[in-house]
Amino acid sequence: MEEVIPIANIEPQEDVELVSFFLIEPCLVEYEMLRFPPSMLAAAAIFTAQCTLDRCLIVCRLIFYNRECSKLMVSFHQKAAIGRLTGVH
Repeated sequence: MEEVIPIANIEPQEDVELVSFFLIEPCLVEYEMLRFPPSMLAAAAIFTAQCTLDRCLIVCRLIFYNRECSKLMVSFHQKAAIGRLTGVH
């Protein structure tokens, strides 16, 4: 995450960072997210956090061209309340 923020010319903000970590954690265990490189996951988490906090700039929207990753992150959080987790030993 710390590497993506300077690339996008974003001022580091603690609340955006916390929300982006909150968004990316459940995605790390989802099989569907393996098709995205880690840099794309980080960029999508920051983009989604900024949009959630209503701080997404027009420049940020132009930089982030692949919104599919962001939409998947949001869908995983929407399903978290009703989803069932299974453990494997």
